[in-house]
Amino acid sequence: MAVLGYFTPMTYQPNGAYPYYGVFAAKSLTCGDDVEFEPANSTIEGFEALFVLDQTWGRYSFATVKTIDVVWDIFFGRGVQMVAWWVGYVVFSNALLRVIERHPASFRIFQRIALEGPSLLSLWTLCKEIVSVSSKRSKALFVYILLSTAYILCIPMFLGAMTGYDSTSIAWMDIDNSNNIVPTSAVVYSYAILGTPNTTFDEPVCEDTSVGTLRYDYIYPRMSKCESTNPSPHSSKI
Repeated sequence: MAVLGYFTPMTYQPNGAYPYYGVFAAKSLTCGDDVEFEPANSTIEGFEALFVLDQTWGRYSFATVKTIDVVWDIFFGRGVQMVAWWVGYVVFSNALLRVIERHPASFRIFQRIALEGPSLLSLWTLCKEIVSVSSKRSKALFVYILLSTAYILCIPMFLGAMTGYDSTSIAWMDIDNSNNIVPTSAVVYSYAILGTPNTTFDEPVCEDTSVGTLRYDYIYPRMSKCESTNPSPHSSKI
């Protein structure tokens, strides 16, 4: 969790509390575009920020996205669970051995932990064993094994919650109030030219902003060279 929090990308919000940093910190959901050079977004705060998708990649069909999600759940979710199950089996068996060396343990708890490993049946057996065991140390150990087993069984669900997908929609707009609908992606920022210094157009003309850059590159060098200055007594002005 600490490593996840440290590498959780933060954009416009400061990092959260140590050691989880950006996991529970407020996050900005961008809408994929900027409005007047400001990100069009919604800020998510509190525990809800844990379930916000921090990184998104590509544009895929719904079938492709679901296929990727299923492959993630099967190979990564179940794979990590198998590794955790093996580690838990080794640790729980050694812990149970220490308990048996000090206090008697039922064959039922030995069977569930030492022979079967973390499972739903071992959860039920541990719950009953916690009530019947008298040693506080053994009871605390069984509580730990109970919580760890529950966590191992829930790992695929936790890893599945790490992934998701955002549905996208394409906005369209009517450009001349006559049902002439075009996608907003086809509309670019431009200048409305109302006329020339001597003439006003009947209808404004739309032109790309690059025209303004060309005009600036054309006029500025001439203005900088042709600025009037106070001539010195020994110079002449042409």
